[in-house]
Amino acid sequence: MGDKYNLLLLFDRPHEPVFMEKGRGVVFDVPKKFLTDRYRVIDNEVLDRFSERAESLVNVRDISMPDLSLPSKLSRKAHFSLCVPAHRLMAARLIDTFMSAPTVA
Repeated sequence: MGDKYNLLLLFDRPHEPVFMEKGRGVVFDVPKKFLTDRYRVIDNEVLDRFSERAESLVNVRDISMPDLSLPSKLSRKAHFSLCVPAHRLMAARLIDTFMSAPTVA
């Protein structure tokens, strides 16, 4: 499958860690700095466990980490509404971050 399909797989089960199997046997090999603190200490065991069963392994390029301090103030499981001015600002910042990110060709 192509890069664009793999990018869509990042939205498959978004509450699960990105290194878990997505779609049909696709596993993302992400740089350690992109893992949360919870998984950073056990990264080798976790990545090895999921990559063993993978039909396809997608290597994620190591890019500079964008400033996500403002959007990170909202909990991952918190409710979101564009009617809340602070949420609207967070969404705008994320859109700017995504639009300035390197593209998938």
